[in-house]
Amino acid sequence: MNIIALSNENMSKATIYHLTKSPDVEKMSEVSDMEEITVSDWCKYEEADYKDPEKVNTILAIRDEITGKAYATNSATFQRSFDEIVSIFGNTGYTVKVKHGTSKNGRDFITAVFQREV
Repeated sequence: MNIIALSNENMSKATIYHLTKSPDVEKMSEVSDMEEITVSDWCKYEEADYKDPEKVNTILAIRDEITGKAYATNSATFQRSFDEIVSIFGNTGYTVKVKHGTSKNGRDFITAVFQREV
């Protein structure tokens, strides 16, 4: 695992574990459409693909301040939209919605939509 970015440069090892390795981390793609996540921590990291170790996946993991749940995704679309939110609002202090959609090619995707500051 190679950490690319953290929401807090002094993030504890326990928080990094809960975001990256805990079996309790849920798939972002399984979050209900328009469900809200109040961002408390996030971590972007690279990890070798299980099926093809030569391939590297970039993964974004986010922890919800309200529920304490952690969610992870390798969706480039979600990561791009989340990065845009971070560049405007900073690393934490806001709620995002997980929006599901279907591309023109018929592929399902998810994206992050800013909801409000908290």
